[in-house]
Amino acid sequence: MKEALQPESEFNNYNFISCVYQGKEVIFWDNQQELKETFHYTWDAESSPDPLQPQPDSIYDVMKAGIGFDDDTMIVCQQGHNYFEGVDKVIDYIINIDPKKVLYFNDDAHTRWFIDKPAPKGVAVDRTKSPEGSTISDIVRGVDIPYHVYDCEYGALDHYTDIPAKKYGYYDIFTMTFYYANLEYMDEIIEENTKAGFQYKVCCTNKRQQVHRLLACVYLIDSPHLVKLTHYHKPRQREMRWMSYLSGMVSNPNTPDTLPTFQLLSEEMQKNLNDKYMLFTFADLTWDEKSEHDITGMSQMNTMKIVSDSFLSLVAETLWDTDEPFWSEKTLKPILLLRPFILLSTPGTLKLLRKLGFKTFGKFWDESYDLEKNSGKRFEMVMKIVDEIKEKTIPELEVMLKEMKSILIHNRKQVKKLHTKNIQNA
Repeated sequence: MKEALQPESEFNNYNFISCVYQGKEVIFWDNQQELKETFHYTWDAESSPDPLQPQPDSIYDVMKAGIGFDDDTMIVCQQGHNYFEGVDKVIDYIINIDPKKVLYFNDDAHTRWFIDKPAPKGVAVDRTKSPEGSTISDIVRGVDIPYHVYDCEYGALDHYTDIPAKKYGYYDIFTMTFYYANLEYMDEIIEENTKAGFQYKVCCTNKRQQVHRLLACVYLIDSPHLVKLTHYHKPRQREMRWMSYLSGMVSNPNTPDTLPTFQLLSEEMQKNLNDKYMLFTFADLTWDEKSEHDITGMSQMNTMKIVSDSFLSLVAETLWDTDEPFWSEKTLKPILLLRPFILLSTPGTLKLLRKLGFKTFGKFWDESYDLEKNSGKRFEMVMKIVDEIKEKTIPELEVMLKEMKSILIHNRKQVKKLHTKNIQNA
C-alpha cells in the first residue's frame, strides 16, 4: 500500500469511491486503495470521540436514518466526474468482504463522456450513459451481491446499464446531510432576521467558477447596495481567460453542438456584460478565505446569513447548460431560511422541485424561464426578474414576503417529508 496522502490534499482529485462496512471505511481513488483511520468521507473521525462511531449529523448516520440498513450491509459512495478506473480493485474488495447487501450511492451530478478523451483501457464505453452511472453499473455487475442503487438526481435511471427500476431510488445524500447538520443554526438565523428584517433585495453566493455564475456576478456587479454577491478570491485571471471562451471562440468541448451561453445572449446583453466586466474584475467579493480551495462546510455558514439578509436568493445551481434537471443544497439554503428563490439552472428544475412536492413562485413572477432550453435566453429571462425585484421598494418586498409565507413554510416542511418518504420507500 502506498503512503497515504494528507487529508487536505487527498480529495483534490475528487474522483473517488468510499466503501464503509462495520465501522471501517476504505477509500479508493487514482486507481489506488487507501485505508483511512483518522479521515473519512462519510464521517469525520478526527473530531469524533470514537473514530469508529459516526456523529448524528454525519453522512453515514443520516443515510442510515433515511434508508435503514443493518450491520451486514456495505455502503458504497461515489463522487466524481469521470469513469472510476479503479473499478476492479473496488470489486475485489467488496467480494472479499462479502456483505449480505450493498447500497450504492451516486453523490453528485451526472456528466457526459468527454468526446476527445479515450475510453479507459478495457472498458466498453456506452456514451449514452454517464461515466458515473457506468462506474456503478460495472461494479454491480462484477460483484453480483444483492443491492440497491440510490442517486442524487431524480429520474436518472437511464444513466445506468442493466439496473432495473425496482433496484433504483432517489436519495440526495448531501442535501439531506446539509439539512440535518445545519437546521439548528438556520433556526437561529431566522429568529434574528425576523426581528431585523433583510438588508439586500437579492443575493447570489458562489464558490466554484462556472459560466452562469460568472455572468450573473458580472451583470449584477454595479448594484452593491441592492445585491450581495460572493465569488472567490482575486486576482481573477481565470475569469479573464474564461471570458474569451465565453465570447464564442470555441464551443463546449464536451457538448460540441451546444454554443457557449455568452454567444447566445442578445447584443444588448453582451454589451452590458462587456461594459461591466472590468468592474467585476477588481471588485472584492471574497469570502473569509483567500482561496476557493480553503472554503469548508463551516465557512459556507457565512452564506446562510447572506441568504437570510436578502429578500430573494438567485441560486446558481451546479448544472447549467445540460438537459438534466438538478437541485442541491444551494437551493435548499433559501428553502430552509424561508426565502424565495429563482434558479440559474438547467431547464425543468422548477418542474422537478414541484414534482418533489415543493411550491414555487409563479404567482409573483414569470417562471417560464424554466421551460427555456436556450441558455442565453434563459439567462436573460432570469435577469429580467432580478431587475424587477431591484426596482421594488423594501416595503413592497416586505409585503410580498408576507404574501409568500404559506409557500415558504410549506417548502421548509417538505424537506423533512421528502426525507421521510425515502424511509417509507426504502
